Amino acid sequence: AVESTQSTESSGINAEYGDSVRTSKILGAGVLSSTCFRGMVFRRNVESDITSVADAKLAVYSCPFDIGTTETKGTILIKNAEELKNFSVDEEKLIENQLKELADAGVNCVVSGGKVGDMELHFANKINI
Repeated sequence: AVESTQSTESSGINAEYGDSVRTSKILGAGVLSSTCFRGMVFRRNVESDITSVADAKLAVYSCPFDIGTTETKGTILIKNAEELKNFSVDEEKLIENQLKELADAGVNCVVSGGKVGDMELHFANKINI
């Protein structure tokens, strides 16, 4: 694996190339099942309704794919059904617009280094990301 990360000009094994190799244990597999992949390996399951994409255009985030903070930070009093219905409309529109912008840019797969928010997942499924 280390040799596959070396450039053709270098001779010998250099420590900086060893930093480019990561190992990932797959439950139920053994040493004889070892394989070397070029690229990235994610040990998490897919959270979307879509489980595979061909010729994917990725948006990769090293942070959670979730809204940072909500608008409402205190206690609110909802008096009727209409107020309840309109409570989070602005936040939903913001998330939906952000995901539509990703889709308009051609993105059809999002990779996140953290959790994926429920609302983001809902709209991603809705527009087939």
